[in-house]
Amino acid sequence: LSNAAWDDWERTGQVSLRRQTDLLRRLWEAGELSTTDYLVQLRQTLDVRESALDLRFALWEAWFEWLQASGRLDTWLGVTP
Repeated sequence: LSNAAWDDWERTGQVSLRRQTDLLRRLWEAGELSTTDYLVQLRQTLDVRESALDLRFALWEAWFEWLQASGRLDTWLGVTP
């Protein structure tokens, strides 16, 4: 489940956030957004990115926990126990 969620994020969410950030900047530079509105919306966009990084961390954490529980961590790391 975590891996599928991360794959979805990389495929769609990350691109969407990049576009959102670019659009916000262009609207602000054109005077269509006040500085306050720009900063509030930019902060919300950054919060979403932070949540995505939390998801990525959880994915790796789950992977390492599985490797350890299955006794495969040393093999995956390429070290001999």
